[in-house]
Amino acid sequence: MSFLDLSMKNKLKIGLSVLLALLAVAGSVGLWAWQNHSHLRLTEGKLQLHFIDVGQGDAALLVLPTGERIMIDTGTEESGEAILAHLAKWDVKALDLVILSHNHDDHAGGLAVLSDAIAIGGVLYAGEAPKNCNLDLREVQAGDAFTIGDVHFAVLGPLTDEESENRSMILRVDYGERSFLFTGDAEEEEEVMLVEQMSDYLNVDLLKVAHHGSAYSSAELFLQAVSPDIAVISASADNNFGHPAPTTVEKLKSMGAMVYRTDRQGTLVFLCDGHTLTRYRSAWKI
Repeated sequence: MSFLDLSMKNKLKIGLSVLLALLAVAGSVGLWAWQNHSHLRLTEGKLQLHFIDVGQGDAALLVLPTGERIMIDTGTEESGEAILAHLAKWDVKALDLVILSHNHDDHAGGLAVLSDAIAIGGVLYAGEAPKNCNLDLREVQAGDAFTIGDVHFAVLGPLTDEESENRSMILRVDYGERSFLFTGDAEEEEEVMLVEQMSDYLNVDLLKVAHHGSAYSSAELFLQAVSPDIAVISASADNNFGHPAPTTVEKLKSMGAMVYRTDRQGTLVFLCDGHTLTRYRSAWKI
């Protein structure tokens, strides 16, 4: 089902004027550019999805076809410098928007490091707001949606007020014929609620696997509804939590998904022209 067919129950609470204010930094820093023309040729007009290796945490960079730069989660405080190094390699000198799935240290800890180093237009969050943050903050909830250029964003969760991993923002991103689902640290309880209440909107091409591939996430029912072609797991090698759980990896593979892991493959970059979705490979390490 196309994003354009979604009939969400709520209107976006962020008005157009507020959204434009969040994105105003884009005009002040100019268009993103590449020093290497081959990178420009490969990425121009495409949606870029960067899953940055931040160890035991989540941090994804989206560069939209129209040039806006959006971070979904910011890793830990300790991984902030690694994120900045990746942004510098890709000539990202400012962020138009940061979206936080939830306010745990391994998802929101790097925000302060980033905001001290580069301009950030604003922050969207669900549930608990980030603490000691001097940026423009806007809360969203399930049913909210907005569009930037031809890229559409729909907030499917959280569907609970419980203070836990299950209060993670569930974010669907659509560009052309392709769709992507970001799940924060949602566990089986929220996944089941998503199937019950949002089943028509779960089927996507790429899934950012919940909670670093934890055994308490990726319920069979949920994965069947999502049915991803590509699954990305963000975790550190030899972490103390056993992430990703072998059962989670096997469930994904048994469904035919290609499983990518930052603990084994490092930072992962995918490109989407609205029709095809491919993994980006470069001559230099990314």
